[in-house]
Amino acid sequence: MEHICKITGMNSSQQKKWPLFHSLLTGNLVRNEIELSSDKLSEEIMQFCSLQETTDEIQERKEAIINHLKKRFNRKFSGSKLTAFGSSESGLGLKNGDIDLCLEFKGEKPKKVLTKIARMLREDGMEDVTLIAHAKVPIVKFIDSRTKIPIDISINNSLAIYNTSLLKLYNDCDVRVRPFVLSIKNWALHRGICNAAYGTFSSYAWTMIALQFLQSCNPPILPNIQHGENRILKEVEGTTYDLTMNDNPNELLKLENKSNIGQLIIDFFDQFSKEWPWDENVISLRSGKMISRKEKNWEEKKPKLIDALIDENKLRLGKHSLPVEDPFDHLHDLSRVLRTEGVMDIREEFLRAYNVLCDGGSWSELTKTKFPELVNDSPQTDLFEDLRDIPKQDLIDKLE
Repeated sequence: MEHICKITGMNSSQQKKWPLFHSLLTGNLVRNEIELSSDKLSEEIMQFCSLQETTDEIQERKEAIINHLKKRFNRKFSGSKLTAFGSSESGLGLKNGDIDLCLEFKGEKPKKVLTKIARMLREDGMEDVTLIAHAKVPIVKFIDSRTKIPIDISINNSLAIYNTSLLKLYNDCDVRVRPFVLSIKNWALHRGICNAAYGTFSSYAWTMIALQFLQSCNPPILPNIQHGENRILKEVEGTTYDLTMNDNPNELLKLENKSNIGQLIIDFFDQFSKEWPWDENVISLRSGKMISRKEKNWEEKKPKLIDALIDENKLRLGKHSLPVEDPFDHLHDLSRVLRTEGVMDIREEFLRAYNVLCDGGSWSELTKTKFPELVNDSPQTDLFEDLRDIPKQDLIDKLE
């Protein structure tokens, strides 16, 4: 029979899986001070970021994929428009990140269009074509068979295009924004807590969390770009949104923050390991600061984390477990995808990161890959790699 902790209700296997969080709950977690040099960490992070620059080969291949899909969709859906959005367009994407595409099209219902698209992609030989019809924004996911680049297609997801513009404005505010956001996303990806399908935060949610931190530094590194007296209201797919974005965001900052990127990363993990922001607050980029759950009316619903953990049949948590507000769709909480084990993993990984920094660990140790199968391999840019070693006559026979 497994040992049950009287304080936490966690059984022995759960205690073993999340030892640091269990120690925190029982008051036995030893907290040391971070001794790692911020200069050393900055150097390692900037070296990592230099490897995240998209090569001309990969960029050309991405553009070729998009152009191919545009031609296919134009023939199939007259008057449609295909637009790239997301981190690859805002400048806040990792080198091997996926491509997000929005097909704007009038006439048929989105789910019906996506079903047709999924069929087309399978006919084209694309890999792992998956239709996710019941998500808040239905999408088709697939992998380009040649390059292994993952691609998501949504229908009339116009609001995401505005989100991309907002994130690009934030990226342009300060040279530290991109390396900071990429570092947090890379850490989350390699530690297995950046996959909404597995019940953890999405890459987009981690971007919101990272940018909110840069807004809340003292003094702030980022302003609230959505601040302004002249509000811009626009209707998108039948709903009116406030899409205000300040044209000169840097004018909103009064003082200069001189912290290097290494110090910002240290401060980030120090804060999240010691002062869990979600106990009372909501991450709210459009507010320029965290706002209270009470103000937002996003109190945590049952089942809460520990209750769900004790009852192992409850995989899904109650609403607003770790609330992150979408900057334009204020009713959308990005934590709605979180599952019990996902939240436990997130808590555990923040505590682990803090301990690694306390021990003077390197950036590579901090981001050591936990689940290799969840990390995308490098895209293949040689489209004829599988044909190069085939004898010429065999190749002719194959073509015939």
